[in-house]
Amino acid sequence: KAIEKKLLDVELISQKRFEEYDLELITDTITEKRITLYKVHGVRNNVLDRMESGAVAVKNQIIDTEAKTYTDFSTGETMTIQEAINKNLIEAEISEHVERKPLGLSMQNAIRLGFYVAETGTFRDPATEHYMALMEAIERGHIHVNGIAFADSEQGPITLYDAFSLGLINRRDGGKLNPVKISLYRARLVESKLHRMNVEDAIRCGLLNLRTGLYKHPHSGEQLNLKEAIQRGLIDGQSTIIEHPTSGRFMTLKEALDGIRIDHDGQVIDSYTNKTITTLELAFNHRKLFSQFDVNAGEVFLPLQNESVGFEKAIRKNLLDNNRMKLFDPKASREYTIQDAIERG
Repeated sequence: KAIEKKLLDVELISQKRFEEYDLELITDTITEKRITLYKVHGVRNNVLDRMESGAVAVKNQIIDTEAKTYTDFSTGETMTIQEAINKNLIEAEISEHVERKPLGLSMQNAIRLGFYVAETGTFRDPATEHYMALMEAIERGHIHVNGIAFADSEQGPITLYDAFSLGLINRRDGGKLNPVKISLYRARLVESKLHRMNVEDAIRCGLLNLRTGLYKHPHSGEQLNLKEAIQRGLIDGQSTIIEHPTSGRFMTLKEALDGIRIDHDGQVIDSYTNKTITTLELAFNHRKLFSQFDVNAGEVFLPLQNESVGFEKAIRKNLLDNNRMKLFDPKASREYTIQDAIERG
C-alpha cells in the first residue's frame, strides 16, 4: 500500500545467481602444505561487460585451472586468482587448511640451535615453543636419527641412531641422556654452538623469513639480512645455489649477493638496474634457490637434472664441480673444495 500511495520509492534490481564452482589451490613448500578452496560465485568478463559462472569462465579460458590464474582479455593482463578476487573480478568464498610439515633437522643442528634440552631430554619446537620428549620429536619427523649426536667418543663421532643402540640415550625415558654410559664411552655431546646452516634448515626452523629476507639469530634474536648472516657464518652461502633469472646461470648465493640485494619485502632486486627480479619466496618454491647439499639424506640436488642423488654417487660420476664447490669443516673452521676434501679423506 505504501508503494501504491507513492510513499515509498522502490528500485528492483535483477541479480542472477550462478552455479557455484570450486577451485582448489595447493601450495606445497618445505614448511607447510596450504590448501586454499575458492567457492566461485561469479567471474567478471570485461570483454562482454558481464558476470559469468565459474564453469563458463573456465570454458572461455578466463580462468586457467592448471595455472590457477585469471586473464582479463580486454587488457590481456593475467593475474592470480587471489589478485582477481582482490580486484572484484571474481566473487568467491575462501577457506584455507594448513598442514605443517616436520622440521626434519639433524640432531647436531637441533643441539646447536638450542632446541634439544639435554638436562630433560626434551625438544623445543621453534614454531610452537612446545616442549616434547626427544622420542616424540623423532616420531613426528622433527629430528632425523642419522645425524651426529655425540661429537666425540672412544669410537669417534656417534649418530643419534647409534647413541640409542649403545644406550647413551635412553629410549624408554623418552630421550634422556644416560650419564653412566656416556662416561663409559667418554662421549661428548655436540656443543650448543652455532655453525653454518643450510637454507632449508634455516627456513624450516623459522629463522629465515622468505617474506622479509631477514634471518633471526637463534640465540640473541637479532635480525640480520641474508648478506650479514652469510658474512657472520650463520648461513652457508657457498653451498646455497641461486639461478640468475636473466642469464639462467647457477651461482652461489654468496656470489649472487654481490650483484643483487634483498629488500625487507623479500624482493630480489638487481643492484645495477634497481629492478625487481623475483622474490625469495618465489625463487625458493620454484627451486631457483636451494641448498645443494642435504646433510640429513646425504644427497646432492642437481638443478640441471632436477633430481637429488647420493653424495658419493655424484662424486663418483663427476656430477659436481669439484674445484668450484666447497665444503665447510666445523672442526677446523675451514672451507675445502670437494677435490681437497677427497684428497684429505
